[in-house]
Amino acid sequence: MTAGYPKNRLLATLSSEDLNRLEPYLDQVDLPRGMELAHQGEQLQHIYFPQTAIVSLVRDMVDGRVVEMATFGREGMVGLSFGGIPLASFGRYFVQIPGAALRMDAERMGKVVAAWPGIQHMILRYTEVLMALTLQSVACNAVHSVEARCCR
Repeated sequence: MTAGYPKNRLLATLSSEDLNRLEPYLDQVDLPRGMELAHQGEQLQHIYFPQTAIVSLVRDMVDGRVVEMATFGREGMVGLSFGGIPLASFGRYFVQIPGAALRMDAERMGKVVAAWPGIQHMILRYTEVLMALTLQSVACNAVHSVEARCCR
């Protein structure tokens, strides 16, 4: 982190105290284009806070098509963990645009979330925003043309 201020906007919402609690567990990593962080159905071993990288969550369909469900950049995180239990991946996470990220062990993240209310609050707020964006996308897909959806 540069001068105590993370490039990841989600981490930047934390108080200095909570950020200092997390910092010892965060490793700076480079994510090359195409790197798979998790396959569908497997648990993520790490939580990622992209700084300059962009990660896509895609679902491989039975007919061979691939559908992008979400993208994660410096405003968010890859992987959610509640109560020390990492969740299984809903799809395949891969690096779409290479760059840097902060990485934390998923099991450790679960313990941190359970132990520190400020970090737990940040994760819950992020989950709520992610859900709202997902529901907005569903609504837009139902009523808008492809051209209008591309403008999103």
